[in-house]
Amino acid sequence: MLEAARRMYEPGIDLDTVRFHLYEKEFSKEQVDPVIEVLRRWNKEEKRKKGLKKIIYGASFLAAGLLASLLSFREGSPVIYVLFGLMTAGVMIAVKGLFEVLGG
Repeated sequence: MLEAARRMYEPGIDLDTVRFHLYEKEFSKEQVDPVIEVLRRWNKEEKRKKGLKKIIYGASFLAAGLLASLLSFREGSPVIYVLFGLMTAGVMIAVKGLFEVLGG
């Protein structure tokens, strides 16, 4: 039953719909509730993994932009403004990942 529910849930069907489909297959509430809880935990773990990846990507963008801007700052190059954009994007990606990790 868990594998069937997981196959239904992976394409993007929400948990309420999966619960409804399991009830249609005449499973009892006592059988369905633990499966839905496992799927909920699985979803939370997946979101956390994706959030951690976004934090790493954002931090690397920020570090690359900061390093490049520090190296080109003395030259007075207009490229520094593009690097500020890279750093801003890095912060935004990292913050989005942080929200996903924290469950927001």
